[in-house]
Amino acid sequence: MKRLITAIATCMLLLASAEADVIRLRDSVRRTTTERPVLLRDIAILEGPAADRFGDLEIRSAVVGDVMRIRVDEVRELLDEAGAYWGELSLEGGITRVRPPARGAAAPIGPVEAAGRPTSGVAEAESNAAGLRSPFELLDRGGVIAVMAAEVIEAWGQQSDSVRLGVDRSRLAKAVEGLETAEVAVQGNLRGDRFQLRVGGRRSDGRAPRARLIPVDVRVIEMVPVARRPLRSGRRLDASDFTLEPRPIPPSVVALDLESLEDRHLQSDLPAGRSLSATHLRPEIVIERKDDVLVMADDGHVSIHVRGIAIEKGRVGDRIHCRLRTSDPRDRTTWFAVEVVGPGRVRLPRD
Repeated sequence: MKRLITAIATCMLLLASAEADVIRLRDSVRRTTTERPVLLRDIAILEGPAADRFGDLEIRSAVVGDVMRIRVDEVRELLDEAGAYWGELSLEGGITRVRPPARGAAAPIGPVEAAGRPTSGVAEAESNAAGLRSPFELLDRGGVIAVMAAEVIEAWGQQSDSVRLGVDRSRLAKAVEGLETAEVAVQGNLRGDRFQLRVGGRRSDGRAPRARLIPVDVRVIEMVPVARRPLRSGRRLDASDFTLEPRPIPPSVVALDLESLEDRHLQSDLPAGRSLSATHLRPEIVIERKDDVLVMADDGHVSIHVRGIAIEKGRVGDRIHCRLRTSDPRDRTTWFAVEVVGPGRVRLPRD
């Protein structure tokens, strides 16, 4: 695993060195204190000496409100005033959301009609897609729901744009009913299929507060195969049976591609317009032990492919172990877990 991380890090460093002297605004940051101004290095990744020279540039003198938004054009004007030379420096990004330092602190109740939780399962998530909301949309609504959204953005980082959240608004409304202020905390794995929002706080009638747990469903927008026409159980599949479309799927579900479907068979009917997942396919071993595999890693911005060797056999959707071709087969510390995507292809898990 250590050698794999080294290989990926080396590739990313080579990519970064080709674009030196860049200021990249972060999507979202959390302040550690409100007692000092917001500096450029607080909200941006500084790549190269020309960028690092402006790290102590003051962007805002104080944090105002729950979430402060800093636009790229505002940063550009301040850099112009500070004497930035754009021949050796570039600025990338859109809006950086600066959040207060406290976690689980008292928050205003705010609106709770932000999202409706879809029922579980990929098919149900698709049919209830209108109930899913981007964490950035929920962040803009403020209140209890924004505290949760901020934690999700921090956990997913640059992949946050593809994340969608589903919350049972009726249960959330009951949780905040009668509260003057809400104490909010997020529990569980924010990069999993579901986590919990814990809501308590001070009641306006003086009664002892009672904390409630609200389940939150997590989905990720992925390009997945969608049936062009109704497909019967037992059908031998062909890439022409499907189109690739963006759909919300649970993070634990392996997103299939068209190449992995050739000569596979359905084990259940698939209606037209429904996305295909590994559960619809007849279980078949697509990778044997000692097979050569292509190991894929993707952080949402950089994709890296390296050659590996399977240590175990597996079906599409299985998690197996493999190693890099360059590693010593006797060294068990070089083995790492991957998800089987298709014949001869595996992917590093999101978690």
